[in-house]
Amino acid sequence: MLNGRRVSLGRWGPEAQAKFDKLLAEWLANGRRLESEVNEGGDLLVVDDLCDRFVQHLQLKHDQAWQANNLTRIKLSHRALRERFGRMDANALSPTKLEEVRHDLIGGGRLCRGEINRRIRDIKRTIRWACSREMLDPKVWMACNSLEGLRAGDYDTRDSKQRQAVPREDVWAVLPRVSTPVAAIIQVLYWSGARPGEILNLRPRDIDRSGKVWVATPATHKNAHRGRDRQLYFGGNAQEVLRPFLDCTPRPNPMKPIFRPGDADHDRRRRGAEDPSRLTAIELAARLGVCHETPRLWARRGCPRNADGTYDYVAVRQWRDNDPKALSSKTRIGQRFEKKRVQDPKRGARDAYDSHSLRRAVSRAIKSINAERKKAKQPEMDNWTPYALRHSCASRLAAEFGPLVAQTVLGHSDLATTGVYVHGDRERAKSVMESAG
Repeated sequence: MLNGRRVSLGRWGPEAQAKFDKLLAEWLANGRRLESEVNEGGDLLVVDDLCDRFVQHLQLKHDQAWQANNLTRIKLSHRALRERFGRMDANALSPTKLEEVRHDLIGGGRLCRGEINRRIRDIKRTIRWACSREMLDPKVWMACNSLEGLRAGDYDTRDSKQRQAVPREDVWAVLPRVSTPVAAIIQVLYWSGARPGEILNLRPRDIDRSGKVWVATPATHKNAHRGRDRQLYFGGNAQEVLRPFLDCTPRPNPMKPIFRPGDADHDRRRRGAEDPSRLTAIELAARLGVCHETPRLWARRGCPRNADGTYDYVAVRQWRDNDPKALSSKTRIGQRFEKKRVQDPKRGARDAYDSHSLRRAVSRAIKSINAERKKAKQPEMDNWTPYALRHSCASRLAAEFGPLVAQTVLGHSDLATTGVYVHGDRERAKSVMESAG
């Protein structure tokens, strides 16, 4: 940070150190001012300032829900551009400069072809916005836009695995290993075909329960900024899952999301009270009032565990009170974190889940299942994300009722978009061709 501005110099190493020394020398030579501040009254706009202004524009334009899902991705797209050309005049950007940034992304070896193309598109979007605000010469946008995206096989880039429909048995195998609210969210996603964000932010007041099929109108959704309406349809299976959360006592706040992380904490404590001899790590942490990572730290230091990986509350209490390893520095840090969270209400349970926490819960459950299957020498479950449940619903509806019904339920304006979510049944195709000769 120099003069309150963040300057990205890339990963720490000799090259970043050299960039820092050069930047510090320029800063001191300019009277402790950055180059952009020296030219504040002129036409020079460096790439770092361009990225900062675009992010500020997005923060003013979009709501918190949009920012939670998109702003971090755009900042990651800017990172590679900043690291290579952060102090360069933005008007000097060109297709060859963007190609250098793209080769940096390819050279990292971590990103697939689709993600690399998305990040370059975000950079082009930033340049286009700057041209529309007369910050850059329009020729810069026209030139940079001429850079074509990567095609399959270019520069040996890998393609990401296409998202597939999740088998029902895999979905139901995860349910016992997540909290009650998360299990309900997974089931509603499977039966309704909604996007995770639409269910996570759904409120009781958004649901019309007057008919046999409940109809929900989310307050926010993906295409709201385009002026489109979105309706979710809940049949009998989804209603059975939602009803306990809507008809519980006391009644839920109609202005708050239906599924709240605080309910998961109460659920863990209830399950721990029913069988304190078989607690998961999170249930044990909730009952002891410590950080959720503390039981795993204790396990590395000899904390007793059951054969299935669960914890006996009484045995853990005895070990914690008598073994000095339980009071290691890392554990004390976890305990201080938990104490701070209790004292600071802002660090408590949030009002709603987000897509990242939901995905992490599913990922942990799948990892736990595969660990047990690996010990039993059984085939492991394929990893899947909550968004893949939308594909499962689309494939099921298209097979039983046709693609037009799937299009309406998923809320697509174009049938071709629905085709991306519908996955054919190859075994059924084989049987049909066998009978057809």
